[in-house]
Parts: sequence; C-alpha cells; structure tokens
Amino acid sequence: MLTAPIGIGISAVITLIAIPLLAHAEPGQMMHMTVTGNVQVENPPIKMGIPVVSKDVCSPKEIDVRNLMTETSRNKDCAYSDYKQDGKTVTFRYTCTGATQLDGNGSFTMNNGGVYGTVHAKSNMRGQSSVVDMKYTGTSSGTVCEYTPPQASPTKSAPPKVK
Repeated sequence: MLTAPIGIGISAVITLIAIPLLAHAEPGQMMHMTVTGNVQVENPPIKMGIPVVSKDVCSPKEIDVRNLMTETSRNKDCAYSDYKQDGKTVTFRYTCTGATQLDGNGSFTMNNGGVYGTVHAKSNMRGQSSVVDMKYTGTSSGTVCEYTPPQASPTKSAPPKVK
C-alpha cells in the first residue's frame, strides 16, 4: 500500500514527464504523399522504376518538406543542408548514409494546399553507382491530426517550419 507522500511523489514524477510530451503536440494537417521515381544504373546501363510509396503523413500546418520526405523515405539516415525558401519554393541539399548512399538536390513548391517536388541524386548502392530521380506529390486531405515535431539528434537538425 502506498502512503500519501509516496503516492504524491509518483504523481508529481508522472506529471513532470507528461507535461513536456503534451506540450510538443500541435494541430497538424494530414497529407497524402505519393513518391515515384527511377534509378539509372551507370555500369551496365540499366534503368528501373522505384516502387511507388503512397502514405498518409501528419504534417505541421506550415508544411515542412523535410518532415514529408523523412516520413516517406525507406532510408532514415538522411540529412538536409542548404535549406532555402524563396516564396513558395524550397530548395535543399539531401545526403543519406548507410546501405543506400545518396547525395543530391531537391526542389519543392507548395500551392493550393499541396506540395510538389523533385529530388535528383547520385547513389552508391553496394558499390554500384547510379542516378536517382524522385517525384513527390502531396495533397491535404483536410483532416486535422496531432503533429509532434521530431526530436533533434546530434547528426540531424530538427526541421524548422516553412511558411
């Protein structure tokens, strides 16, 4: 049986843990993302399609391209740099490590509640050089969702919001 001071202490600890978790959640918008693309292997020359990814992603109300890409990517070891916004267009450098290494550039445009973008990257998969081209299309479903921003890690920067 818990005594009053211990019970109050446990409640205080639970409250201290829960408050920061709740404070990070914010209203978001549900986006339906579709990713298509192809890979051009350099030697021997072969062109092949990338399996289509179609996924619903909870995004901040102010769309963040990095969040949408991270949520639809099979490779979670990616970082973004040179992230710039000019009006409704965002450009960035995209680098992935791990089994599939990518190094390239992306450009996304936000309009009419949607996001449309491309990524062009050089890849090294198991020692085989190739070029990867991906197209991203996202449309808002109009559904509100509970968005929780990703935690920053030493190797990845937390994505700032894009207006």
